[in-house]
Amino acid sequence: MGWPEKKIEDYFCEHIDVIDEDLTFFRRQYIVNYRKKKIGVIDILCVQGEDKRYVIVENKKGLLIARDMGQVLAYYKIFKNIDNIGSGKNKRNPKIIFICTGVDEQFKLAYEAISELGIEMEIKVIKQDGPECLSLQDYFNEDYGRLSIAM
Repeated sequence: MGWPEKKIEDYFCEHIDVIDEDLTFFRRQYIVNYRKKKIGVIDILCVQGEDKRYVIVENKKGLLIARDMGQVLAYYKIFKNIDNIGSGKNKRNPKIIFICTGVDEQFKLAYEAISELGIEMEIKVIKQDGPECLSLQDYFNEDYGRLSIAM
């Protein structure tokens, strides 16, 4: 994959339906503050569905590593608090989508632990379909060959 990370992000901002058909683009390079301090920048922030829950999209050109999990979990916690201001059926949890070219072994273990807690998370691997076209494949998809994490 010869594209720089910014070009990959540009592509998916312009073709948000490639990530998920039910996403609506909200903001790019969204600065996340907590207690008046910047804790990071969300690559692509979307909303999904009729309830407009937040979807945090983290774009990594290289391998996902364990530190990437910590980064998005901080964002998740903040947006979960925002979404849960309502009560009853208005409560909803954000979703995390990772876009990457590969996954480190330590990240796989972190992913499995987080999945057991019920946090909705997807990993999508970038495929270059031509000089100006990208697609995504679910990392745990049968066609990709990773139905489960080998322990």
